[in-house]
Amino acid sequence: MSAATRLADFVSVVEYLELEAASQVKYEYVHGVLRAFAGGTDRHSEIAVNLITALRTATRGGPCRVYASGMKVSAADDVYYYPDVSVVCDNAGQSP
Repeated sequence: MSAATRLADFVSVVEYLELEAASQVKYEYVHGVLRAFAGGTDRHSEIAVNLITALRTATRGGPCRVYASGMKVSAADDVYYYPDVSVVCDNAGQSP
């Protein structure tokens, strides 16, 4: 994972979302803690590209979509991440 810098002791979700809307820097937010992320290494990027390629091949034609690190993901009401890779599946109308 990229190097993180802790910016504040506590930031509300509303403050976080407002900051994100006005900033060109991506921040992750976990239970009130805000962190800015710097760029990764060449090797880190290569691994992410390989994962994206493999996941995209595996999900082609199905209900799932693969996204790169630009997609913000909410894991809970007060947790937001920018994972290197995420997969979102739309299972509407499918049997479990």
